[in-house]
Amino acid sequence: MSNKTCFVIMPIGDQEFNGMKATADELKQRYNDLIKEAIQKADPLLEVVRADEVSEPGSITTDIITRIMQSHLVVAAATYPNPNVFYELGLRHACRVGTVIIRDKNGPKPPFDIVTLRHIEYENTPTGLKALSEKLRVLFPIWRKTQKNLITIFWMLQNSLVTPSQDMGKMSTQKKTRRSK
Repeated sequence: MSNKTCFVIMPIGDQEFNGMKATADELKQRYNDLIKEAIQKADPLLEVVRADEVSEPGSITTDIITRIMQSHLVVAAATYPNPNVFYELGLRHACRVGTVIIRDKNGPKPPFDIVTLRHIEYENTPTGLKALSEKLRVLFPIWRKTQKNLITIFWMLQNSLVTPSQDMGKMSTQKKTRRSK
C-alpha cells in the first residue's frame, strides 16, 4: 500500500432490497464513475482501492482485513444493507478511526444499526459527483488532523482506560482499580 490509502467498502455482487435492485456491473460503474472519482478529486494523492481490485496472491479475506486496518481512510458505501459491508464497517470502527459512510440519497432507508451514524448522502449524477467530492475534500483534512488524537472505544477498553459500568452498559471513564481481598 502507498503512503496514503483509501479503501472503499461496498457491495460487489448483485443487490436487492425492498424492490430496489443494483447489478454487480451497476455497482462497479458507480464505484468507478462516482465514488472513486469523487475521492480522487477530493485528494488526488490517495491510492483508492476496492476489494475486487486487489490482485495479490493469497486470501482475499486477509487482504480486505489488512486494508480495513491499515488504510488511512475508509469510505463505506452503505446504500444497500449488505452484511459484508456492515461486518467490514464494524471491523474498521473497532480498530481505527477515519471512516466516512456514504449512501445514495435515493436508496433504501438505512437500517437501524447505522441510521444514527453520520454519513454523507450523494446523488448518482454528475452534479452529485461534484457535491460528494467537495464534501470529501473538506472532510479528509479534518480526519487527518484529528486522527492522531482519536482512539476507538475498543482500544480504550483493551488498555483499561474505561470500564463497562454495571448501570446498563454506560461507560465509566475512571481507570480500573484492582480490589484487594
